[in-house]
Parts: sequence; C-alpha cells; structure tokens
Amino acid sequence: MESEYICIFNGNIWILANVDQRNAFRLLINSNSNYIIFMDSSLNKQCTISRVRYNSGIYIDDEYLIGDFYNVQVFLDDNSDSNWYPARETQAWAYFTYLQRKQAELYFHSKDSINIPDYSIELPFTYLSPNIYFKIKRNLIDEIMYIEDNNDDLAILISDHEGYRNYFLESYYNSIIYNRLATSELLSQELIFPTDIKNIEINETNNNKECIICYSIQWNIKYSCGHFHVCLNCSKNIYEHNSELKCPLCNKIVNKIIKYVDE
Repeated sequence: MESEYICIFNGNIWILANVDQRNAFRLLINSNSNYIIFMDSSLNKQCTISRVRYNSGIYIDDEYLIGDFYNVQVFLDDNSDSNWYPARETQAWAYFTYLQRKQAELYFHSKDSINIPDYSIELPFTYLSPNIYFKIKRNLIDEIMYIEDNNDDLAILISDHEGYRNYFLESYYNSIIYNRLATSELLSQELIFPTDIKNIEINETNNNKECIICYSIQWNIKYSCGHFHVCLNCSKNIYEHNSELKCPLCNKIVNKIIKYVDE
C-alpha cells in the first residue's frame, strides 16, 4: 500500500494532484513555513500553497484544497491504547469535503439510506451498507469532530495535521498524570472564584510545565472546565482585567480551581 494519496479538489471533484503539486505539498508539511511558492507546469504559472491554521486545510492559490487522504487520523480514547489511528476511507473523504465546504457542520449518509437528514451529502462508496449516518463539525475550541450516527456523545477528533496530533496526544497524557495527582495528597481543597483568587499564593519554582500564556511560570492549577496549563499569576491577571476568569482554551467561565501544594 502506498504511504500517501495526495488529491486536489478541482472542477467539483477530487483528482490526483500532479507532480508539482505533490512536491510542493510535501515541502510545505515538512517545513516551518505557512506558505511556499512553486511553479506548476500543468497550469503554466507560479502558485502559492499555504496553510493558515492547523485545522483550515492546505490550499493552492487560496482556491484549490489539497490533502493527503492517507494522512487523516482519528483519536480513539481506549484507556491504555488511546492514540491517533488511520481514518477509514469514508472518514477521510468526508473530512476533506467538510474543509472544502467551509460550513459549521456537514451531515453524510451512505447510498440507499432512508430518513436522510436535510442537506445530507451522499457518500460515493458503493460497498457501504444503507443507513450509515454521521456528521462532522467543530467543537467549542474549534477542533474538528467526527460524530457517528449523528450522536454528539460519540464524537471523536479527526485531523490531517501531524503537529496538532502530537500536541494533543502529549496534552492528553499530561492530563491523565494531572488527574492522578489530583487524587493524591499533593492537592489542596477546591477554591471558589471569584472571592479567593486574589488571596491564593503558590510557590513558583518548577519551569518544566510552562504556562501557555507567559511561558515562564509553571502551570500549577486546574480549572473547573478540566483544562490546566495556565499559571496562577496569569489567571489572576485575566480575572482582574475582565472581572471574571474564562479558560483561554475553551472560553468557559471558571468557577473553581484546584491548586498544587508541594508538601
């Protein structure tokens, strides 16, 4: 089996990208740049291939979506085996179709299905059984979710961006470690916002867990939304500036925290 299948959306269909487009695509994903200029011999012109954000897709001249169908993966939360796994062909096709349509959410169904949701897109795969339904949408922090049977309780992450996948996996296992610590003697009682935020003090010493805002102080608290990675000082600054504390990752209002206490 080939390791890549790079296609471009052109003329309302997905077609195999030409040699110049594939080479430019590989160069972009293996570089630190957001764009690369290349010569497309088929179009006989200079083109720009770019990716603005991790979940926005890669485009040629801001018009033609291009992607590697073999590089789409889904995150399966399966206890000790939780990891990113290759997406099925149907998932990869729907994922790139979702990026191309640029809508808030898209519904998909297999051929010969009944009770089809409005505006649902028929999957072009003849081997599928009838009455297969799913949708793709973004969650509150703009991550792209694949949702089986249109049931939000069955949502899983889907992505073609290796950097994002690695970052998410590291954060996922860090959160497991944190939650284990949360049940140990290293944690104090929960502190309720906003009355206690100004009076909380924590000794800032460990820089191995840098705050995602200031990059200098350890993250040492956990928010009620479940996120961490923000230090106490930055949390105080957010609260004092806005008269409330919202998580910078999910934008939910924080009403309590748990803090580390080194004993």
